[in-house]
Amino acid sequence: MDSNEKTSENVEKAVEQARDQFTSAVIEPTRAYGSLALEYYQKLFSTQLNAIREFTDTSLEQSRSWLEVKDSDGFKKVMEDQQKELQNLNERFKADAEEITALNQEYMQKSMKLMEESMQKSQKQFEENMQKGQQQLEETMQQGQKQAEKNVQKGQSHQQKQSEGSKKSGSSSSSS
Repeated sequence: MDSNEKTSENVEKAVEQARDQFTSAVIEPTRAYGSLALEYYQKLFSTQLNAIREFTDTSLEQSRSWLEVKDSDGFKKVMEDQQKELQNLNERFKADAEEITALNQEYMQKSMKLMEESMQKSQKQFEENMQKGQQQLEETMQQGQKQAEKNVQKGQSHQQKQSEGSKKSGSSSSSS
């Protein structure tokens, strides 16, 4: 394998590694956060819509009951029913508020956990990259040193040949 093929192979490996790291460091955490946010908002909106639906149904029911008032007993009954419904709505809103608070806490805990995992994964990748970079630097330095030694040997060999060639030409010219 010549150096161009080896370089090309190294570049392909580096590109593949960069792609994997990008997926691991950016795409996977983004998907996880997106999924978490989607789940959170789905639950939040569902809770809010159910509360609105119940409030609307109760309000319409109360409005209809006022239309049926014909005397003081009917008025008294509607007022009592309205008080009970207000208490029920108040309890419902309190329960909804507690549910939303629990959703917020759950979302924050899961977000923090995702962030910690992402940071740990990024730190691990950084450390691995530093080690690989150091190994590559050491390998490159060793290859450079070997190449320099080869060049020195070639230079010495070439110098010896020139020196031997000079001696032969010097001895042939002195014999003539």
